[in-house]
Amino acid sequence: MDDYDYSDEHPSLEEAYSDVRNILEASTHYMTRFTVDSEYLGKDANNGLEVIPPFVPEPGVAYSMGPSPIPRTLEERVPSFSHCSYSWNTIPTFLEILRKRGASVFKDPAMYTIIPAAKSIEMHWRRIFLHPDDFKSRHFSVPKAMKISREILNQGGSAGSCYESGIQPFPRVCADGPVWESFRTNIKTEKGHEALKQLLESTEKVFFISHEYRHCTISPWEEIEPIFQKIATRMDLFFDTLSTLLSPNWNSEGLSQELKVQNDDTED
Repeated sequence: MDDYDYSDEHPSLEEAYSDVRNILEASTHYMTRFTVDSEYLGKDANNGLEVIPPFVPEPGVAYSMGPSPIPRTLEERVPSFSHCSYSWNTIPTFLEILRKRGASVFKDPAMYTIIPAAKSIEMHWRRIFLHPDDFKSRHFSVPKAMKISREILNQGGSAGSCYESGIQPFPRVCADGPVWESFRTNIKTEKGHEALKQLLESTEKVFFISHEYRHCTISPWEEIEPIFQKIATRMDLFFDTLSTLLSPNWNSEGLSQELKVQNDDTED
């Protein structure tokens, strides 16, 4: 049995603080919030005003709200290839459910097939075009990023790499970051020219076809399946082409190495 006093009498703030401090010092957790009973204003309260003196830290005692964040380099802040492919890679799970339970289970199968494909396309273009710290920017536009890439293809080094957002406050959005540097370098080569054309074509045939299914069209699986089969072929081309336009540490080879390391760690 503990020796805590369960009487109805309020302890003094000094006693309560001492008890809480002893608990915290004996714990491995960090204090994030400390609430005092709103009815207790301290023994020196006068005319309903709280006159508790401000907290004065003790010399030599370190107070922390949590562990210090671990700094990450620019390269470490780049979303991984696998992260951007996640939506597309979850589609086989849906297809397995569809196979077992029948097409009638899902009234809007495009949400689980066509839309995830378009989302992965956009995620990869965000990774290509944006600085890692701007990856989630609401001002990003796939068509405008494609237009800039096409201008580089046609004009070479004279093409700019910025556009004006169509959303207030209409900032300039500029290509930046290590993935963009790798991409821009490779698309300027003769081999890169052809690969970029294929990348743009496969993007158009996946990303833009998704618009009506995202906004206004619901179709049964019988209508979606042949469209999805074409999209699957174009997604394969998209991933293969993108990998040729990025250096190994940013492409799917980097993903393979990542998975290999994970598998080795699992086996150990």
